[in-house]
Amino acid sequence: SAQEPCDYPTLQKILGKDMSTSKFFMEYAEKQPLHCTKPRSLDWSIAPATLRSWLPKLQVGRDYNVTQYTHGTRKTLDDSLKDASPEDVLHKFTNDACTIRLLGPHLQDEALRSTIAHLEAEFSCMVGCNAYWTPPAAQGFAPHADDVDAYCLQMAGTKRWKVYKPVVELPRTSSPDYTREQINDMICVLDIVLEPGHLLYMPRGWIHEAVTTNQESLHITLSTHQQWAWIDLLEQTLPAALETAATEVVELRQALPRNFQDYMGTVQDEGKAPDCLKTDTDEDELRKQVQRLQDSFKQNAKAHLETIKEYA
Repeated sequence: SAQEPCDYPTLQKILGKDMSTSKFFMEYAEKQPLHCTKPRSLDWSIAPATLRSWLPKLQVGRDYNVTQYTHGTRKTLDDSLKDASPEDVLHKFTNDACTIRLLGPHLQDEALRSTIAHLEAEFSCMVGCNAYWTPPAAQGFAPHADDVDAYCLQMAGTKRWKVYKPVVELPRTSSPDYTREQINDMICVLDIVLEPGHLLYMPRGWIHEAVTTNQESLHITLSTHQQWAWIDLLEQTLPAALETAATEVVELRQALPRNFQDYMGTVQDEGKAPDCLKTDTDEDELRKQVQRLQDSFKQNAKAHLETIKEYA
């Protein structure tokens, strides 16, 4: 929008030369996936050998997960590997088609940590980061949708991604795992292979799955806007506004209208006059009385909401 700053240098480095930040916000952010293929000018790089060197000082279940997706089911193997050595974990990785998901790789790399700090300043929200290391011809996760905007940066190897239209637009929570039968009924909008230097952006809610080709793959996912929507702000703001208004506005502390439950609510949509109003008056006149009571109730409720809005 015209109110947004036009300079996002860190985001521009991630998008690369074939996509400006202004076009990204106008056409893709929260709207549709984006595949960028031109090289990025990043200040950092992480290779599989880097993750291998980090493993001895990391703890499975706390610093990284070991996952496996076979026969349509995803398993997390952290419990069975909690006392495993790095060599044991690497054996599972190599021989059992397991994925290693490193939680917070920026905690191990100062340059990546700096990039995330700059992104947080540009987006004005928290930025998450995970690394995904998968052996050849393997898939670590079932098809699913996330509650974050994801920027997947391919570091090494290649990985085939399929992206499907969302079931819920901009959801507030991640989806459950989808079955193959469910996925077969969905509309695939992207079927691409990420190569080193490529970027895949996916807004919240877009369903996706990824499988490595004939070589191992490492990609970094940066994530934004988790629980960072208008509804999240209002959930924080409105209770505080209600509490303040209730102490200062006596009208909000007055009793609700007598018998309002007899004429308000969807139960009255059938068009029948409530028992509390039934008299010798004909049905049409009774409905007019109900309408007047409903209008009055709604007008009062709206006035109270306007008052609370000022406090919010």
